[in-house]
Amino acid sequence: MAEHGEGSMSNEFALDDDSETFCPIQDAPILNLSDPSLATRYEYDSVQTALVTIVYPCICVFGILTNSAFLFTVVRVPYMRTITNIYLGNLAVSDILFLSTEL
Repeated sequence: MAEHGEGSMSNEFALDDDSETFCPIQDAPILNLSDPSLATRYEYDSVQTALVTIVYPCICVFGILTNSAFLFTVVRVPYMRTITNIYLGNLAVSDILFLSTEL
């Protein structure tokens, strides 16, 4: 690697004066979704839209309810407070936080 003078900054991904787009990978294809012929490839059809809008929230709600039930059980039942269940409770809390961001 070439050494630079004091105070100069190295930017290996700097834009050239004649380039329009920035991509650190040489000869990488640039996807232009403003072109309608390309954008239609990335649209959902009606069946996929129905599945995403109906099934996905149901999975999220089911996950939140089951993880909450597990946490409730661990908190309320004294003999369920083991090291393993505390670890699983931490996983349930992180799962609830993750699922609540997806709704």
